[in-house]
Formats: sequence, C-alpha cells, structure tokens
Amino acid sequence: MINTKTIHNCILCLNPIECDIYVQCIYCNRISHYNCEVEQREKQNRKYCLCSSCNKVGTLAVTTNKSNLCTE
Repeated sequence: MINTKTIHNCILCLNPIECDIYVQCIYCNRISHYNCEVEQREKQNRKYCLCSSCNKVGTLAVTTNKSNLCTE
C-alpha cells in the first residue's frame, strides 16, 4: 500500500494518483492508474501484465487504499 500522505505519479501518464485503486509492481513498487495499465495492455495487445518500470512479467497487483473506488 502506498503512503497516502505522499503524492505519487503514475509511471504511464505521469499524473498524480488520487484514486483509491491503482496497480503496483510487487518487484519495484512503482505504481500506475488501473485504467492506464489496462489501456496500455490493450494497445500492445498483451494478455499478461508487464511493469513499465522494471519490465518484469506478472508482477503487477491491483491495490486499494480504501473501499471507495474511483475509475480515473
């Protein structure tokens, strides 16, 4: 879980992550918006997750801070 007092930016779109749901790499701990990761995977026609930072396959996990989810 990310520190909610620190503003983190998405590694894909570079915008701040203000949502309660995001994708985090379990290897390098970098984070991105859930929708950014899904959009990138669909654009590249991948059936697997790939961290854009460390390029490890299968290391992305959907993480939540709260029960109130957003779709940004």
